[in-house]
Amino acid sequence: METIKQLKELWASNKLKFIVALLPLLIIAFLKLSAWLIKRSADNLMEDTKEESNKLKAESDAANAQAEAHKAKAQALANQKPEIDEDWHKKK
Repeated sequence: METIKQLKELWASNKLKFIVALLPLLIIAFLKLSAWLIKRSADNLMEDTKEESNKLKAESDAANAQAEAHKAKAQALANQKPEIDEDWHKKK
């Protein structure tokens, strides 16, 4: 009981000193928490971006493959030159 009384007296007489002493610790704790939250947010953003990038790369690869197929088909059609004679404008 005497100890509690002493602590109350100590607190009453040195309240400002204790608060000033604890203030840097609270600031450091707040800064660490803020840094952790920012890092976690950045990690989540990087993961989401990586997934979106992979998805877009797959779509791009599929579109490129389709374009190459169309290009090969067009080249094949260009190689099939029909024979044109001098009476091409007349109906047969």
